[in-house]
Amino acid sequence: MIGAEEIRKKYGDYLYYRAMSIPEWYIKRTGIEVDSNGFKQVDFSVDIFYSGNFRVSFIIDKNGKIISKSCNCTDFAQDKICSHILACVLKKKNDFFTKEEISFQKSKNILECFVTKEPLATSKEELGLDIDIIYEDGNYIVKLKIGVGIKYTIKTRDKFNAFRRCYLGDDELELGKKLTYSRAKYYFNEDDTKIVEFLFNYSRFSVGNYEVRDEPLKLNNREFNELLRLLENKTFTLAGNPIKNIVKGMPTDYRLDYEDDKYKFFIDNYEQYLVVDNDARFVIYDNKLYLLDIEDSKILCELYDNGVNSIVFAKENLELFKKGLLRKTINNIVVDDNIQEIKVSKEKKISIYFDLAEDRVRANVKLKYGNSEFDYFDTVDDIIRDVDFENKAISDLTAYGFVLSKNCFEIGDMDSAYNFLDNGLEYFANNYTIFTTEKIKKLNIYKDVKVKSNFSIGKDNILAYDFQIDKVNEDEVNSMLLAIKSKKKYYRLKSGDVISLLQSKELEDFSALTEDLGLGDDLKEKRISIPKYRAFFIDSLKNNRYQEISTNASFDEFIKNFKTYKNAKVKFSQEEDKLLRDYQKDGVKWLYTIYKCDLGGILADEMGLGKTLQAIIFLRKVIDLKPDAKILIVSPTSLVYNWEKEFSKFAPELKYIVMADNKKKRQDIMEKFNEYNIFITTYGLVRNDNDYYEDKNFEVCIIDEAQAIKNYQAGMTKEIKKIKARTKIALTGTPLENSVLELWSIFDFIMPGYLNSITRFKDAYGIKDVDEESLKKLDTLNYQIKPFILRRKKKEVSKELPDKIEHIEYLDMAEKEKALYQSLVEETKREINDVVASEGFSKARFKIVTLLTRLRQLCISPRLLDENYQEESVKIKRLLDIIKELIKDKHKILIFSSFKSAVYLVKEALDRESISNYVIDGSVKGRDRVAMVDAFNKNKTNCFLITLKSGGTGLNLTSADVVIHLDIWWNPQAENQATDRAHRIGQTKKVTVLKLINKGTVEEKIIELQEKKKILSDNLIEGKNVATLDTLTEEELTNLLSIGYETDHNNDK
Repeated sequence: MIGAEEIRKKYGDYLYYRAMSIPEWYIKRTGIEVDSNGFKQVDFSVDIFYSGNFRVSFIIDKNGKIISKSCNCTDFAQDKICSHILACVLKKKNDFFTKEEISFQKSKNILECFVTKEPLATSKEELGLDIDIIYEDGNYIVKLKIGVGIKYTIKTRDKFNAFRRCYLGDDELELGKKLTYSRAKYYFNEDDTKIVEFLFNYSRFSVGNYEVRDEPLKLNNREFNELLRLLENKTFTLAGNPIKNIVKGMPTDYRLDYEDDKYKFFIDNYEQYLVVDNDARFVIYDNKLYLLDIEDSKILCELYDNGVNSIVFAKENLELFKKGLLRKTINNIVVDDNIQEIKVSKEKKISIYFDLAEDRVRANVKLKYGNSEFDYFDTVDDIIRDVDFENKAISDLTAYGFVLSKNCFEIGDMDSAYNFLDNGLEYFANNYTIFTTEKIKKLNIYKDVKVKSNFSIGKDNILAYDFQIDKVNEDEVNSMLLAIKSKKKYYRLKSGDVISLLQSKELEDFSALTEDLGLGDDLKEKRISIPKYRAFFIDSLKNNRYQEISTNASFDEFIKNFKTYKNAKVKFSQEEDKLLRDYQKDGVKWLYTIYKCDLGGILADEMGLGKTLQAIIFLRKVIDLKPDAKILIVSPTSLVYNWEKEFSKFAPELKYIVMADNKKKRQDIMEKFNEYNIFITTYGLVRNDNDYYEDKNFEVCIIDEAQAIKNYQAGMTKEIKKIKARTKIALTGTPLENSVLELWSIFDFIMPGYLNSITRFKDAYGIKDVDEESLKKLDTLNYQIKPFILRRKKKEVSKELPDKIEHIEYLDMAEKEKALYQSLVEETKREINDVVASEGFSKARFKIVTLLTRLRQLCISPRLLDENYQEESVKIKRLLDIIKELIKDKHKILIFSSFKSAVYLVKEALDRESISNYVIDGSVKGRDRVAMVDAFNKNKTNCFLITLKSGGTGLNLTSADVVIHLDIWWNPQAENQATDRAHRIGQTKKVTVLKLINKGTVEEKIIELQEKKKILSDNLIEGKNVATLDTLTEEELTNLLSIGYETDHNNDK
């Protein structure tokens, strides 16, 4: 395919540079097809934000030549070539090939690597190999002799390296008149091949870049030992002696004689020993090479260094000999029969006596030398004891946890004691003579305890749990479970028998099940009553984790009825049938099933799928069933009148009232409590009016944007949870924003106690990092919550909803802005270090966030921090350029910012350019918001400026088709909610989302941080993202404060 320089020469600089300016990620291959003649059609989409989406197509012959090309742009229509075509060729070369073609090419490349000049069929001759080794100056010099019949010597490294190159390649090497070696003609047998290739590892030797000539091939002690392992079955020459065998140990015995009132210690035939090395580790004797252990080598060295063949000593030094040298040689010494004062017994035996008392195992070690028997701790004067022999038994005991205790060895803790009796006793029985007491012999250690668990719903409609554990009485269950929770390995029953806790899967599952269900002290009885909502969690555990669980028919029927909520007998009127989409009807049925089963639930549909509408139709069904039902709806202040509007639109016949005016009006409404069915109020007013609700029992309570109660410690959350209702429903598109504790708080509202206490929940599901253990915890939690959360995503339920295209545009700050930013970063670092040093990282978190906020504001415009700063920032300039371009193409635009001051800074710029706009911030009242939204959707106003917190929820702005985020918020779910003001049911156009990011700043780092943390909530609630603000670590903070660009000042250095 044509190269970059050829394209540049053929089409000119202008077209070439236009093509190169198109980012690679704008180009996507949309298809590739190969016909029967080998011709390929390759299609691309080049999606450029302002210009449009261009379709590029190529036809390529089987030789890889482009024979035709096309693009739907006006440039191609005029010139038959365009920048979009060239961009595809320049930046997407690999996309012109199918996966099969790429795979074939890679395979061909690999095959070519192994092609050699060697002919396929040759007759090779085996070469003989002799090894000659000498010891010299602490090294072993190795010479090779190879050949057929006549053998030729290789004794230097350079010669050996030349041979190595021929052996591994295709060259030839003349070794003598009758032998020219080449790999194609000769080979070594399998054993010799191993020796030669081993020596290749040590043949290279150089000084600087120069190879040393005539240097012998040397091995050190370690390398020589490795070579010996390869020489075990081969005769070789060492120090001029032919070696036929390699043996470990001393060639002959040590001896001790007594004559002329003196003792003589010597080695049999010592004069025939040929010591090879300076350390006496290798000895040649009778054409065998002996590998001595360290103690024997030390004795030989002492004899050699002192120039003696024996050690002669008088009787007064006999004790010195017995305490030292005799102990070193006791297994290989022959003592003269005339020496009565030394008894060396060849018959040695160890016996070990084991006893069990109060979960402790004691071991007494008895020794027998010849006919003498005594305790390990006894002092015996006339017996020469073999320390190594005895220490082997003591080391084995120590390895199983025995420690010295009052003239015996003892295991003091229960787990180690029963682990020894369970797993270690057999080892000692196989290696020693052992004796055990009757208590140990009668002890039973049960390894596979069976557990039966049954859940049932009886005629009393109560969920009951029955269980039975083999060998375990009910009064011991709690203490056994405590042992499992404490990670104990064994549990001793009152009968004296023992259960191996780690070797019974059913016991492990039973413990986990009771923990999951929060049963605790309830297990004193074999039949336990459990809240009915636990049935769904039990069913998921039965199907996914604990197959030994059994359930009765009533239990299974209850689960089946709930799972088949789509078949629930809910009648929809003709008007409702036309109004509701299929998934919304399913949502109403699910809510109704939750209600009929006296449960609670979270309707967590993605933003824009009509949760409010589903809730209204559900409430209509409740009131149809119970005309006097009282229902409470709690929502953010900004959405109260939105609920009123939706009721007036979809269920005007219902008796609903908004309680959002002054206290006197709210009091008047409560005095007419019986005149209404539905009361709509705000979170804040519930707290103010808590006395109104103390004696009220609602049929249904719905909280909208339920993430408002995510902080379980907040006073408002506690007031909301005091509301009494038969069924509680939470509506939210983001049930989890920052941590799983928020999910606990919402569940604590809809079904108090379902996820246990907050303390137990933290212990069970505390997530510190993304690892395998955390993901398992999330799986377990998912089993519990899944039945009570209904979540659908737009792409799953609304095929006709247009695409949402997301772009990030990276901006380069002006040099003055960069300098200000860098200065502020350094200042921020100093302030954060001071705060952390004085208060600690966790306590200083709020102050740190405040300091980081200044950096985020500066990224928008320095004017947000310094009102005297006059220049327009790069970001505001770019925003205005984009808005002007979009308005020309008749787009309507939503602009979001986290900062109210930034919103009004943009408004000021828009007003200067006479661009029409609306603004919603926290000061705009509910009724005014609704009116403003209606006006924007109907008139020709170009832009809607909205603060993220004020307008991120509850607004329907489907007339807009472009959403611009001026800055990045820590929690992308807030951004997604804002975006979905436009991308929701009712939208007919493609929605484009643009984020403006300053390169090398905290904004870019926040995006990286969001992606890093995303996996946690992805594994719990699909499509959710965990925010990072509340869980910021010191390492992540350091990364946020790093600068990703160099200023001109830095470049000058």
